[in-house]
Amino acid sequence: MGGTAAVVTFGLEYEVRAGCEAAFERAAAEVLASLATQDGHRRSRLYRDVFRPASYLVYSEWASRQALARFAGSEAFRAVTALGAELLLAPPRHRAYTPLGEGPDGEARGRGDAPPHVTAP
Repeated sequence: MGGTAAVVTFGLEYEVRAGCEAAFERAAAEVLASLATQDGHRRSRLYRDVFRPASYLVYSEWASRQALARFAGSEAFRAVTALGAELLLAPPRHRAYTPLGEGPDGEARGRGDAPPHVTAP
């Protein structure tokens, strides 16, 4: 069953030092602009946790696992993970996800197949 590669979502979770939220948001805006230039990148957004205002998530969608892997080995990825390091309580956590119903190779899964697992690049 041929198909296009699965969209892969990628999340970077940041815990920001108290009082550094505005500076982090400015730095994140610059990083999001650079992500938009990456091959295979579809979209990214910055989210702030409504219950923990110093907790953020950069959510990105990638055309395929291969596109995400290329990004994960790039200087741009190092820049994203180093984003505002002096503003953070700890290094960011990152996770990659594939949609249920699609295998890691982009092929549709049958009902008897196990769902994909969360992976980290």
